[in-house]
Amino acid sequence: MVKGKVIHLPVKGGDEEQLLDLQLVLVTWKDIIATSGWEDGADVSCPLLSTIGWVYSEDEDEMKVGNTVELTNAIGDVGQPYGITCLPKGCIVSIEYL
Repeated sequence: MVKGKVIHLPVKGGDEEQLLDLQLVLVTWKDIIATSGWEDGADVSCPLLSTIGWVYSEDEDEMKVGNTVELTNAIGDVGQPYGITCLPKGCIVSIEYL
C-alpha cells in the first residue's frame, strides 16, 4: 500500500459512526497524444495534467485514484472509491499527498 498522509473521515456504518482512513493525492502526469492529420512533429507535444482524488490502489505498474468515495453503504461498501482514473507509472511526473 502507498505510504503517505491519511485523512480520517467520519462515516456511517450501520448505527455507529466510525473513522475511515483514506489518502488524498494530487497526481501530475503526462498524457499520450496522437494526431490524425498533417501536423508537423514539432507542433505535437504531450500535455501535462493533474488528477486529485482518493487512492484506490498502487503497485509497480499503475496507480488508481477515485474522484468520489462512499461514506455510507447506500451504493456499495463504506470507503469504496468510485470514478477511477488508472494512471500508468511511466506517465506519472509527481505524487503529492494532501
